[in-house]
Amino acid sequence: MNAQTKIYVYKTDGTTDEYNTADIDSISFAAPAPAVVDYTSLKINEVNGSGADADKYVELYNTGDVEINLAGVTLVYNGTLTWTGKTNDKISAAGYKVIKGTKGSGDMSTGLSANNAGVKLEMKAPDGTLLDTYEKPLELTAYPELYNTAHERIPDGTGDWYYTPDNVGTPGATNGTSTVGCTKFGEEN
Repeated sequence: MNAQTKIYVYKTDGTTDEYNTADIDSISFAAPAPAVVDYTSLKINEVNGSGADADKYVELYNTGDVEINLAGVTLVYNGTLTWTGKTNDKISAAGYKVIKGTKGSGDMSTGLSANNAGVKLEMKAPDGTLLDTYEKPLELTAYPELYNTAHERIPDGTGDWYYTPDNVGTPGATNGTSTVGCTKFGEEN
């Protein structure tokens, strides 16, 4: 018996590809299934709606151990779609993605409200599944120390929401683990 050691693939453009059979694990006539992306490790990690539009941002954090392409991931602000991830928007494992600029001057199409208003920000997977929510209820607007500050999860991605007076935030960097000097949402004076 004469064993074949090569496989030749003849293409419609007239070219031929040659493969050693020892290098081939399997052959299929069906296209491989697309890789399943686990978006559940994406979290809204920090929100700053104060200052000039150019100073406002939303920070996402990847709590997982693989890079995630954000194509099709959306942010919905108070019921209005404000941002959709593009193919080149990626977030590394344990990494950050800062979505800056508002009112069309940057990444978002709607402006984030100053921190003295009720805010609901939802992040959704490309299929519309809700991934995470940041919410500052309208009743918290009675606390003016909320107005000129970033709101941060401590620790990143998994902790509760905190703020400190005049904190401009840490866009693109860790929020740390210490809550000393911070006020937790819902525990205002």
